Amino acid sequence: MAIYTDGSKTEEGTGSAYCILENYGIIVSWQGKLDRSNSVFQAEILAIRMSIEAASSLHRPIKSLTDSLSSLMAILNPNPTIVWSEKFKPFCSPMNTFT
Repeated sequence: MAIYTDGSKTEEGTGSAYCILENYGIIVSWQGKLDRSNSVFQAEILAIRMSIEAASSLHRPIKSLTDSLSSLMAILNPNPTIVWSEKFKPFCSPMNTFT
């Protein structure tokens, strides 16, 4: 099972999305529109968080694929300075691996 996440920002607004694929088919997907004041970084973080929450209920091994290294570094930071990072701590045990 693989998860693809993305966040983006254009003149029209900021958005966030993920899809979970298994056997070349989409089994779960989500899209969210954020406020114009939100950054691409925030959109990327939201996509990752929402995808992990959805995948955790499937109880299967997953690979999470993202193009946001800065988001992964922030999530995995053992001493987060941003409050939302606390929401990722349950997912950051040694058993969980982000790709």
